[in-house]
Amino acid sequence: MRQELTPPLVGSAFSKQALALCEYFEAKKVNFQDKKVIELGAGTGVVGILASLLGGHVTITDLPVALKQIEENVHRNLPAQCIARTKQWHLPRFLHLGIPALAAKEALMKLRKKTGYSFVNCKKALEKYVDNIEEAEVWLHEQAKKEGWSKALKLQGRKTKEGLIGLLQEGSSAVMVEVNCETDFVAQNVKFQQLVQQVAIGTMIHHKEIIDQSNTYAKRFLNSDELSQLRTGPEGSLLTDQLALAIGKLGENMVVKRAACISVPENFFIGSYVHGSPSESSSWLSNMLFGKYGAMVICSSSEEDPKSDITELSRKLAQHVVGMAPLSVGSAEDEPGDESETKMLAQPYVMEPTISLGQFLQPTGISVLDFVRFECGEDPELSESS
Repeated sequence: MRQELTPPLVGSAFSKQALALCEYFEAKKVNFQDKKVIELGAGTGVVGILASLLGGHVTITDLPVALKQIEENVHRNLPAQCIARTKQWHLPRFLHLGIPALAAKEALMKLRKKTGYSFVNCKKALEKYVDNIEEAEVWLHEQAKKEGWSKALKLQGRKTKEGLIGLLQEGSSAVMVEVNCETDFVAQNVKFQQLVQQVAIGTMIHHKEIIDQSNTYAKRFLNSDELSQLRTGPEGSLLTDQLALAIGKLGENMVVKRAACISVPENFFIGSYVHGSPSESSSWLSNMLFGKYGAMVICSSSEEDPKSDITELSRKLAQHVVGMAPLSVGSAEDEPGDESETKMLAQPYVMEPTISLGQFLQPTGISVLDFVRFECGEDPELSESS
């Protein structure tokens, strides 16, 4: 019968090493579905339990001397929806679970799914608060926050040249934020993207609260200190706490660097564009964009019913700003040349380089009033000078 057993993984005794192995399996998202897991040594079962949590149907196998201890561990820990079978080399048998154990494991799975914290930490939280999921969740967040602040202090001062630009547009308002990290590997991580999105949402809420309704547009900038005091929502946590949590989870120094906010009155329009999106962008908002470069352009129309598609045209104007990096709008009278190469309207139109952007816009009735351009890692003064 030993010839039939070809397990992909070998566990260890219930110890720190076994718990570390569980965390490794979770981090790698190992698929245990219908796999056999061998546990070596008396007092085992923890790796097989994790396998059942991640897979659902497993066979836990060991020498006869360890089967009794395995059965006790599995009986105490395995959730209801999992099927566990031990194989005493030639005598298969199923393990029957008690109701209290099932309820506890269902709570564990629910807590893991809700918080995203590791199997081991969720189990500690439920043991501490006797299967009270709400209190366990609060404790997990507090622990993660403490660990995050501690790690943030240790990592403080390390260079953060990578990161993402996040752009969020809602009707007549738009915000663009920059959050930095140490490596592009972390910038591609879903958890980092979620942090950027939280910063953008908090900035948008703040901007709408203080917006001054007028007949002209508004543009303002927020620095790192100002952003850190914003919240993710009316009852949400501080962005500085969310930053600490992300540092604790991802293990790199991070900085919420800056934000730009704009709003426009009726008959004005906002064009937005980002370039260099992550390979796997993760956003629960359809109007949230990520990238390495971003731009917002404010424009108006001289006609009540513009002939051009304002939405598409304003997006192309933002794309021009990203590609050509102007420093000012300039005027329609500016001629192309060395002195005008940083003036937006005098630049060759990025979509049609044979004419200037001003020449392209002339028959459309569209006027460019202002813009903001962010490039990840640049000096913030460059974007504000425009």
